[in-house]
Amino acid sequence: MADHEESINCMCLSEDGSMLVTGSEDATARMWATKTEETECLGVLRGHSSYINCVGVHDTFVITGGADSTIRKWDMTTCECLFVYEGHTSRIQKILMTGDFIFSSSFDKTCKAWLFDVSELGEGNEERACIRTFKGHGKGVYPMIFIPAADDLGDEEETEGPNIRPGDILITGSADMTARSWSFESGGCLKQFRGHTGAITTMATD
Repeated sequence: MADHEESINCMCLSEDGSMLVTGSEDATARMWATKTEETECLGVLRGHSSYINCVGVHDTFVITGGADSTIRKWDMTTCECLFVYEGHTSRIQKILMTGDFIFSSSFDKTCKAWLFDVSELGEGNEERACIRTFKGHGKGVYPMIFIPAADDLGDEEETEGPNIRPGDILITGSADMTARSWSFESGGCLKQFRGHTGAITTMATD
């Protein structure tokens, strides 16, 4: 896998394990076949203007986050960039996908939530892809955890398209030495977790 021109910063596997995606300092992502005899590069994703910090795969799409402050959505079969998510003002640190939404954390001290399916936005409405901005951290934001609301919170009306439920929670960790929990519905901070004396770089929940 020596086809990248610079070091590899991140990687992820497709859901079925048949494809590895790598993101590099060379501002490209590459897709690799994992189950063939020979290591084969299936495609190169070019478009970021600076290094790639995070990658994700969902369905037939690859999502990349770069130091150029953008997130890009790619068609893995054609290597075409389908959409550029713009709104952050510094490098993207992490991305998290739920199916309906993409969450991103950034060195700009914020997290954002974006629509995964942007096909209905229409030309000129690209900024509407960002549906929430979570502001409050004093330094760059790194890890994120999404905790969906329990399914037994009562009868919900079935609505078409992405659905945000009152109990949906996002947790973020930051270089400001705190973690925060947020209401996805309102975008407001629910709790602050203090006590660390250094940056929070990873988190887990049971």
